[in-house]
Amino acid sequence: MNINKQYKGIFWIPGEEKNWKNGLLKFINGIAYVEIFGSFDNDPLSVRPKRRNEICCIHGRLNNSRFCILNNCQLHISDAFFLTSTINFEFLYFSSNQDLITKTTNFEKIEFKLDALRNWVNYNAFEINYEDNKPIGIVRRSEKIENNILYSDDNLRLSVNFSSSIPLNHSTKDYILEQETSLILEFNNQIETNEVFQFVDKVQDFLILMLGARASLKKQFLFSDGVNEYIHCYKNSSRFRNNQENKEIYDVIFSFNDLNDKNNICSFFNTWFSLYNNYEYPIELLIKCLSDISMNYEYKFINLMYALDVIQQKDVTNSIKDERQISAKNEKLIAKIATKFKDDSNTINELRTQLKKNDKIKLKDKLSKLLEPFSNLIESLFEDKFEDFITIVVNTRNLLTHESSVEPRLKNDEFYYYNLKLEAILLILFLEKLHLPLKDIEIKIKQHGKFHKVIKD
Repeated sequence: MNINKQYKGIFWIPGEEKNWKNGLLKFINGIAYVEIFGSFDNDPLSVRPKRRNEICCIHGRLNNSRFCILNNCQLHISDAFFLTSTINFEFLYFSSNQDLITKTTNFEKIEFKLDALRNWVNYNAFEINYEDNKPIGIVRRSEKIENNILYSDDNLRLSVNFSSSIPLNHSTKDYILEQETSLILEFNNQIETNEVFQFVDKVQDFLILMLGARASLKKQFLFSDGVNEYIHCYKNSSRFRNNQENKEIYDVIFSFNDLNDKNNICSFFNTWFSLYNNYEYPIELLIKCLSDISMNYEYKFINLMYALDVIQQKDVTNSIKDERQISAKNEKLIAKIATKFKDDSNTINELRTQLKKNDKIKLKDKLSKLLEPFSNLIESLFEDKFEDFITIVVNTRNLLTHESSVEPRLKNDEFYYYNLKLEAILLILFLEKLHLPLKDIEIKIKQHGKFHKVIKD
């Protein structure tokens, strides 16, 4: 379906086929919606909006010979004078087969694409054919990629898929060679559609982590019953603003081949999904910052700092509490009380415990503890001394959240560069949690074009 066009059609609520309405399927800035002439309600202006919103599924037939289903719909009157209604929806399923709207189909797999996928996999489907050491044309590559299975469990199986045009040799014509790289997710029919798309989102996030930059999920999906029936799906919702296709993807931190050379790539995906269970929120914050190219610099800084804060809460806060000593002032206080209540050791121990709990741990100490294993790496990457770096980012974070005026802190023109540094540090943390060697991570970060502005010479 061409998203640069609009399609006429008729639309109806399942079970109310006689109450069909003429309408238009439109696409604006990648968002699909339907505008119908009239309303499915006899007296729409008197019907509460909640009643119209209860319609979760609408069927249709378009003028391009496609049948369609609109899922998770919301309806509202867009023009009371001319009486037109707008239908917003999350999913648009369409097919040339009428069975789409007359029968129940159990999907078994979905094919989806990302703009950066081909660059990450880096597989060329064509090769030059030689005869007597002379090139005589182009043929499809006979050697297939190894280990194309990315993930597999009892319910799901994810693999890389390749398709290409047939190379033809002609004396007077040039044929365009085309190739596509996609991912195929196979699943049993016990999996809900929303679970499938949640899995797809995590795969997208993994690719963003490997790129260190935005990777846009293409909105058209292809569902299959596993035999020969294919249903196209257009997904409206997007997790990121400005999710248009990224046409300038050059650098990769760790490619498909890099991961396969170090270990079976399935092990990295298995570890990634385990990480997601434990660090979902900081991962989401980092992925959002890497993907949203129009995010305000200060807002991005806060998100990146909060991601670090959440990680340290999981990794180091408890150990800091165990190591932390009671201040000298409080020790003197305990000594005085102990002198007066010599026989009441339980009270003294309880007081000592409470003072330990109340001795607030500063964010600077928490982040220093979290990043201490990477302090040499941070100093080798950036111009900053480790302690100076921690001080300035914590002071700036406190300024933005608590209006603290402690110096030193970032100036307005420094946020862009420190955001890059924080992104690099968070990437290092998660790549290391994927059990990638720290030395390799350092080399890859230094080679990545995105970070050249902050990497020291």
